[in-house]
Amino acid sequence: MARLTPRGRRVEVSEADEVIFRQEVNNGTSQLSGRSMKYGLGTNLYQPIRDNSIPVDELRPLREQLVRYGLPVGVELELELEQGSYIHNEAAPYQEFNKVVARANRHIRNYLRAQSLENGWEKFRYAPMCSVKTDGSLGHNGREFVYAPMTPDFARASNAYGIFTETFQDYMWMGHHGPNTGGHMHIPLGAFSDQQLVLFYKLFEHFADSRVNVEGHPNPEIAARFIQIIGQRKLNRWAKWYRMKDVASYHRDITRGRNNLSGNRMFIVERSRHNTIEHRWPNGTYNADRVLMRTSFLNAAYNFTYMVEQRSYSDPTAVEDIFDVDKFVQFVNEQNRWPELKRYLRRNYNGIAIVTDRGRNTTVLEDIEAYNDLFVNELEHAEGRV
Repeated sequence: MARLTPRGRRVEVSEADEVIFRQEVNNGTSQLSGRSMKYGLGTNLYQPIRDNSIPVDELRPLREQLVRYGLPVGVELELELEQGSYIHNEAAPYQEFNKVVARANRHIRNYLRAQSLENGWEKFRYAPMCSVKTDGSLGHNGREFVYAPMTPDFARASNAYGIFTETFQDYMWMGHHGPNTGGHMHIPLGAFSDQQLVLFYKLFEHFADSRVNVEGHPNPEIAARFIQIIGQRKLNRWAKWYRMKDVASYHRDITRGRNNLSGNRMFIVERSRHNTIEHRWPNGTYNADRVLMRTSFLNAAYNFTYMVEQRSYSDPTAVEDIFDVDKFVQFVNEQNRWPELKRYLRRNYNGIAIVTDRGRNTTVLEDIEAYNDLFVNELEHAEGRV
């Protein structure tokens, strides 16, 4: 797996799309997992990263590819229905939900077909990128829509997430207004070196520690966390925050095997049983721009931690940037890759008022020193260097 390569069954450009569409409406779309799942990246579909850890010689070119073209993010959107929805009280509206999924997949096919026509190809690769399932935590006839991992660029160009805005008048979706809805996101655990994985988890710990500046707030220590500004979700029993271990202990868990990382599905950032890192801090949404903003946020965090890891080999002070939200926001603003995220931060982020670190058993300085002792000062451990 030195690099991701195209996968998916080949479909004739001239094949009538209505045939595939009707099959997906009538038969539904199987749940996306294992080898049947594909990644949307660039203008094609690629095989998934299925292992939780990848040998360094294969990881190096893979990470270069992901940094350049984008990190595919799997999205699970839990949506409930308003009382006025025309299928709110139907006993078995499964085919209605199949229609939504089939229309989302049609967006994908239209995009892939257009690329083939533009390049003079007779066929394009296709695999369903959206499916639907029931979820016992949802009421109001709600469903969970599952999207195979896609980069923000692929999702934006194909309008894969736009189906819910298109169908809103009939279905009357409830996203963040739904009482039970969440918007989970998955990224491949195998896309990280040990070094970057430590930095990535510590970055999200800091995002949860950092309380945003709210003018006139009587108690800044209980203002919204930075991660709540992005996810618009109150941290509760379905998305708990907890104090992480210090860098040395966390690294020890990683080197024992990534399956040893905690997999409690209630935490806001956790290893899942699918060899992914699951992010449970977002709320549900039917807004395509909001989904793109959050998947871009994960892409920015991935690229930021990769950059910090690489810089740290020549500058041990670079790790300090992990504990500086403004440095992360500056990094986002310097890029031209994530317009939805840049707009959202410009409208909703007003700086950090305070960083709450109660319960931390090591200081930030101790974490930085431990990281450098493990990965920078001893050069034989710097295996992820490029």
